[in-house]
Amino acid sequence: MSVGLDHAVADSFLRGLHYPTSRDELVHLAQVSRAPEELVTALQELPQGDFGSPQEVMDHLEALGDIISWNPGREYHKDETGRRVREVGDG
Repeated sequence: MSVGLDHAVADSFLRGLHYPTSRDELVHLAQVSRAPEELVTALQELPQGDFGSPQEVMDHLEALGDIISWNPGREYHKDETGRRVREVGDG
């Protein structure tokens, strides 16, 4: 399920945590820190198990299609809430 999660939002949240950590702990911390709902939803879709680094979590989110990769300096289409949803030229 692609929820259109912004790469910068996920990266900022994940880098502030201690690793290794489990999916359930990631979800819990996202909920109690009032992370965006898109992030909580994406984390809930991760496989059970421990993650050793922010990059490992990001790799899983990208594989699930839950994260929108963001390249500074590029132009992006935005949805009705203003979130970047895809890079211009990607369809």
